[in-house]
Amino acid sequence: MSVISQTEVGWLPEQKLHDITQSLPLDEFGEPTQTAVPLIKEPQPALQDGEKAESYLEWDADKVTRKWNVVTMVNPELYYYRQKKYSDVKAWRLRVWMARNGINPSSVAALIESLIPEGAARQEALARWEYSDVIPRDHDLVGMLGAQLGLTSAQLDLAWLEMHQI
Repeated sequence: MSVISQTEVGWLPEQKLHDITQSLPLDEFGEPTQTAVPLIKEPQPALQDGEKAESYLEWDADKVTRKWNVVTMVNPELYYYRQKKYSDVKAWRLRVWMARNGINPSSVAALIESLIPEGAARQEALARWEYSDVIPRDHDLVGMLGAQLGLTSAQLDLAWLEMHQI
């Protein structure tokens, strides 16, 4: 038996099902309404405030079963951030946020030069800072610069959320 989690494959069970079922119609969960093997759909569990149900598919030779995990969301805004809703931010939003929070955006180039030794890596980091249209939250440069500016990873997550409000 193999277990395929939607979080592990990035919502690709439809492709796996497509390969098996040859373009059968799918329901709201991306699962076929009819299959060559039985599809057993366990009911979604009852949820409390701050909880979310995530489904996964369990494959056997003779059946496919949709099962559920209940996930507690400590902070729903951060949960949606982690779902990549806010993974990239426009560079101008980042610079406005920095200015509003007492960080001089023009000091970042000097900070990059002090942190990264001379060479191709420094030139790439400077080019990303100066010319990128979007800044991805999960880029190594963001974490490194954030740490040097005294920001924790959680503070950077919240900053990315704030930037999308600008």
